[in-house]
Amino acid sequence: MKTLIVTLPQFEEALKHKIGEYFTLGQFFVKGPSGDEVIKNFGFCVGDMICVEYEHKREVFAQITQIHWDRIPESDNWAFKLGLYRIEEPKVSALELIKQERQRQINKHGYTLEHDDRHTQGELSNAAICYLISDPTRGYYALHDGMDNFLDYFWPWSDNEYNPAGFKPTPDDRIRELIKAGALIVAEIERLQRLEQKNE
Repeated sequence: MKTLIVTLPQFEEALKHKIGEYFTLGQFFVKGPSGDEVIKNFGFCVGDMICVEYEHKREVFAQITQIHWDRIPESDNWAFKLGLYRIEEPKVSALELIKQERQRQINKHGYTLEHDDRHTQGELSNAAICYLISDPTRGYYALHDGMDNFLDYFWPWSDNEYNPAGFKPTPDDRIRELIKAGALIVAEIERLQRLEQKNE
């Protein structure tokens, strides 16, 4: 991701636009005797994802959709304007959220590597299925077979064997469910990798 430092007025103008809106940002002056040299000096291309910074804080994220430039009369300077599409960058990446959840499972619940290694029948991936399945699908099972039967199909542990609360879906926070599923999948992959290494 490329970083573009802007002046305060330009920054304030950018903040007026909502996520998903197109806008034009500022005017930038670049020296160069030819068009090719100007583009090289400018350093941005259509499609680049850029981060607009002010006082070392990343505030606005955008993708360049157009670049307008004009030669300033009687000089080697070119004036640029950027056509931008404002996007939102997640504060924490999905992979980082899964990593944090995996660490939380270890630190808070004691689901250590040794603990995971005892689950040799695919229990970790089966538990992930329960969080991966969407709430409407879970509702279908609950309607036709009963929720207990849904858990009997997929959830590999009774409450006492896993944790006091057992399966804890959060249908109003789908991302949280998928993070839990991702952490369980990571745990199962790591378990299988350790098993492979042990058998080499």
